Amino acid sequence: MKDTSVSVHRGPSVDASSGEPAQSYGFHGESVEAFRSEAVRQLELGEPLFAYDLANEGLERWPGDLRLRQLRGIALSRSGAIDAACAEFQTLADEGHTDEETLGNLARTHKANWLANRDSPDARSLLKQAYEGYRDAYQRTAGYWSGINAAALALASGNKQHAIALANEVLAECIRLTTLPGRDSERYWLRATCGEASLIAGRLEEAIQWYRSAAEVSERRYANIASTRNQAKLISELAGASWSELESCFVLPRVVIATGHMIDSDHREHSRFPPGIAEAVRGEIVRKVAGWGPVIGYASAACGADLLFLEVLAETENDAVIVLPFSSEQFSATSVNYAGPGWQQRFESVVQHFGEPVVATSWSTPASGPAFDYANRVMSGLAKLQADLFEVPVTLLAVWDGEQEGELGGTAEFVSRWKEQALPVEHINTRQFLSVTEQEHSHSIRFRSKTKVVNRPNIGHQPQELIAMLFADVQGFSQFTDAQMPAFVSEFLQRVADLMEATGVEPLTTNTWGDGFFATFKQASVVGRFALQLAEMMRATPWEQYGLPADLNIRIALHAGPVYAMRDPITARASFWGAHVSRAARIEPVTPPGQVYASRAFAALARDEEDCDFRCQYVGRTPLAKGYGTFPLYHVADARA
Repeated sequence: MKDTSVSVHRGPSVDASSGEPAQSYGFHGESVEAFRSEAVRQLELGEPLFAYDLANEGLERWPGDLRLRQLRGIALSRSGAIDAACAEFQTLADEGHTDEETLGNLARTHKANWLANRDSPDARSLLKQAYEGYRDAYQRTAGYWSGINAAALALASGNKQHAIALANEVLAECIRLTTLPGRDSERYWLRATCGEASLIAGRLEEAIQWYRSAAEVSERRYANIASTRNQAKLISELAGASWSELESCFVLPRVVIATGHMIDSDHREHSRFPPGIAEAVRGEIVRKVAGWGPVIGYASAACGADLLFLEVLAETENDAVIVLPFSSEQFSATSVNYAGPGWQQRFESVVQHFGEPVVATSWSTPASGPAFDYANRVMSGLAKLQADLFEVPVTLLAVWDGEQEGELGGTAEFVSRWKEQALPVEHINTRQFLSVTEQEHSHSIRFRSKTKVVNRPNIGHQPQELIAMLFADVQGFSQFTDAQMPAFVSEFLQRVADLMEATGVEPLTTNTWGDGFFATFKQASVVGRFALQLAEMMRATPWEQYGLPADLNIRIALHAGPVYAMRDPITARASFWGAHVSRAARIEPVTPPGQVYASRAFAALARDEEDCDFRCQYVGRTPLAKGYGTFPLYHVADARA
């Protein structure tokens, strides 16, 4: 199976919610072939967001290129935007393209719809549409991956004999292809397809041998492995085979978030992580990683626990995503350089190895607790999204002295929040490496004083708060007649107020101006849910009955970030201020009417909360209004859609 829906949510070297990304995430291809190859590579690594942006950028230079259009559609499909992928491939088919990539991937979107609606009344017709699509692709091209999908869906349709006959036919062709020269790039898929064919035919032991053979040549292309596992799981269900015997064939990485103390500064009053224990801590991290198998890590890159974790992943050829609260320069000055030039060199080395970090806030921001907390939550949400897509565990590794009190954005607070969600924590206690004298001194300081001691300087800024924001704007408001204004207030604005009351939503602040509506909330999950309810209310209301345009619609944009809570001296009302408010307002003008769009930060923070019941699908890098740069944006939709 060459289709999947998984991705590594590594980000470009920009604000998680705003800023101008580096071109194609550092890729500087000069030919259409280079763009095609890099997009394919990113897809195989499980990074369809990169692949989508690469394909888009390539199409700006080579408009109409078939392969780039196909890759853009595949990237949409693998990032979960099934309807958009279907439209992309349907357009290609309507233009007369009948190759396997076009027809097979069009069928793949129908298959995804069937899988998402297997309990609905339409399930049978969706399955039939998917099967016929794959069958047509196979009959036209004799391609083995469309053939094996046709066989699997024939089995799902209850036509077991046809499924087995087709599977054996595909198996024979794949075995033949493995003997031909020049097929090295397909060796994984050929073996995986042989496994699927054997499984459909009811030969479990043979299937296991083929799957293990495929794993040997997978080259850690985790998206490929996840795709194969998902298909094997489906076939085992349809064929009545034992999934427990198959599961061990598919090794996927554990997602691990690392948090921990920085190296003690000279002014620290008690020891937590003196430089002398760094190698001992490193040894414990090596032991943990060795026991986990393959890992995708998420970490900041402060001197101490973060950098040790990232170095171990680099040495063991594992992947990692670095998330910083602000720019590399500011972060180095705050959390790296004070420990000495050696740590700065180590910081630069891991960034060079793993690629530019995701930066929570790219403009200048105070190095405060809320800024570090924001980065932690973005990192946590991105890691959880990754774990969801690979269907693997997510673990927090805490290199920590076990002290339960700590500053906002610090290790103790991160661990406490993680435990509140009943999620697993692997603990490396730094106290076990301290000398007896250091431990006695640390205990004495803790006993005498309850004051929190932090390495970060007191910068004297007013504290920020982490909030979620909603901006909404009514389409076509400028065309309203004066006579329509009373109905706008009494019907539209009143319905928004009624919806808040009916749903129990309690915004921190609200404001309206003409056609605009702004509200702030404590939780991203709450504002996301309300935004979808607001969009549905707009669709369901017969506005023409109230003297308003029948096509009255609204654009809704969501963002989250640390801002200042201050009283407005002019209005005498509490309000929120800061760059995140300004950036959030720029998302709304590029949101399609009737839709809800969100920043990457919002998507991550929403997932980090326990009660998030909607999904965020990647849209791509989108230029915002008024020259505010290019942002990675997400489409917010009901999880059942």
